[in-house]
Amino acid sequence: MTQVDAPSGANALIALVLIGSLAVMFFTRNSDEYTAELWRSGANAAFIVIAAWTLLGPFALGVIEGYNAAHEGREPGEPAFDWLYAASSTLALYAFYLTFHFKRLTGAL
Repeated sequence: MTQVDAPSGANALIALVLIGSLAVMFFTRNSDEYTAELWRSGANAAFIVIAAWTLLGPFALGVIEGYNAAHEGREPGEPAFDWLYAASSTLALYAFYLTFHFKRLTGAL
């Protein structure tokens, strides 16, 4: 597979469009009740995921480390928590956008 380079100004243009659309989304989030409800439901889902991940993430990491240690025939070591904290922000963003777009596409069911 060959890689095609974008024209020199395309990356800057794409970044400006993304930043502009983010600004428009952020500043118009309370423009009406429908949009405010979409943002509220997305923020609630992200908060629930962060709270659940904070409580259940270290447990899951310990279980995974214990399982791997038992099947590799070694003593369980100290789990590496660095990916655990990086995953929390990623999961929160996924939860926000999935809930936001699910509610937007299905309407107020």
